[in-house]
Amino acid sequence: MNDSAPRASNARLGALAALSRSALRAVLLLVATLWSVLLLAWLILHWGILPYIDDWRPAIEKHASAALGLPVSIGQIEVRSSGWVPALELREVVLSDRDGRQALRLPRVSAAVSPQSLLALRLRFAQLYIEGAQLLIRRDAAGRLHIGGLDMNTSAALDDSAAADWFFQQSEFVIRGGQLRWVDEMRRAPPLELRDAELVVRNSLRHHDLRLDATPPPGWGQRFSLRGRFTQPLLARAGDWQRWSGPAYAELPGADVAALRQHVALPFELNQGQGALRLWLELQAGQWRDTTLDAALTDVNLRLAPALQPLAFATLQGRFSAQRDASGIKLQAERFAFTTVQGQAWPASRISLAWQQRQSLAQSGLSAEPVTGGELGADRLDLALMAGIAERLPLPAPLRQALDELAPEGRVQDLKASWAGPLEQPRRYRVQAQLAGLTIASAPAASGHGVGRPGWRNADLVLDANETGGEARLQVKDGALDLPGVFEQPLVALDQFNSKLVWAIRPAPAGSGAPPQIELLVRDVQ
Repeated sequence: MNDSAPRASNARLGALAALSRSALRAVLLLVATLWSVLLLAWLILHWGILPYIDDWRPAIEKHASAALGLPVSIGQIEVRSSGWVPALELREVVLSDRDGRQALRLPRVSAAVSPQSLLALRLRFAQLYIEGAQLLIRRDAAGRLHIGGLDMNTSAALDDSAAADWFFQQSEFVIRGGQLRWVDEMRRAPPLELRDAELVVRNSLRHHDLRLDATPPPGWGQRFSLRGRFTQPLLARAGDWQRWSGPAYAELPGADVAALRQHVALPFELNQGQGALRLWLELQAGQWRDTTLDAALTDVNLRLAPALQPLAFATLQGRFSAQRDASGIKLQAERFAFTTVQGQAWPASRISLAWQQRQSLAQSGLSAEPVTGGELGADRLDLALMAGIAERLPLPAPLRQALDELAPEGRVQDLKASWAGPLEQPRRYRVQAQLAGLTIASAPAASGHGVGRPGWRNADLVLDANETGGEARLQVKDGALDLPGVFEQPLVALDQFNSKLVWAIRPAPAGSGAPPQIELLVRDVQ
């Protein structure tokens, strides 16, 4: 009786071991069978089909046309490799668009067939190498992008989207010595021809690396380079490029940037300019989120808004960046410097502007939501130069009016300004800055009596002001104070003057229409 339990346990263990061995043999047999079938299919493809593939050229053209949804013709097909990975060479491959125009011509194509073709049950290549390609890239009047006749828009028909998926599933696509022709029917711009183009596209499960180097037409500038490294969502279609995320980079070592306005939508009117440009662009789900531009230009003429006068610069350089998220926009200029054609020089400086404006992430442009606040910063500003070109800048009306009334001269350093509410009538604001060699014009009191707005010449000022008032430490050397309403002769010449200015702003009663009352105290006078 005592030996029956161990015998039953041993019997169960033996049965379990036998079952495991049977399952393992079945799995090994299944794997061996699968590999045998794949090997047999690969051998049939390699030895039974490829040697006679040119005889099947009409069928291949028909199948390719059906797969791409566009007419495809092939001049000749040859097998160039006898190894385990077959290589094909195709001559005079032509792809036409739906209107019968030649959209892609490939004089010579070398293609290495990928073993993944057996697993995917679709023709895939380890590498597609093309010499002397002639490619048409076209944007139609509706804004849809066509590359080689294929509609790259995600709302395209099934056949076109399947063709884009197939293209971005190939491991490597290389073009050497190609010619690219860009036609923009939407902007009605003249065609752009790019020579000696070299295009490399590498694709994996989730990543797409692209690089294009090409020479523009004479007069456009030097050879340029475009690069991108993008990631797609795991379950997204390979050709759904509008869902890609990642960085893009463009380098134009020498270009006539005015020619770009014919093909690129700029936020301003650029009429003239030559120089070097480098651009970084960060995309998220097909929408820009961060962009940086390095520019070094000469002979620049631009108009920042239709209602403004043009700006003319002998030189202009700096790094300009923009960031966008759901809450607003931030613009920044670093090492920004320019010289006007009149010889006025703006020293290298940093300027930043950010504002809160609710954004729609599904839109490529700025939303129309109202601005609810913002910040302005600068390490150095030339007030006289700003006032001189204020009418040519897209400044808010209150700021342009203030520059006109104050007629400022001098330098602003370490400026920090912030506001809440519309810029025209902010609910709250604060301005902090250091000013050197400052000269501003005074103004009499609005009523004609009482103390007006003070002014000064050649003053150094440390300022902290807000909507309720503020204070400033004022130092004047070999200058003057202009105090309308304080003395009979408002202009007081000074060899040296030190003082602390304190003022309070009291709003007028609601509905009275009167200006706010300003109380000014001058303390610690030396």
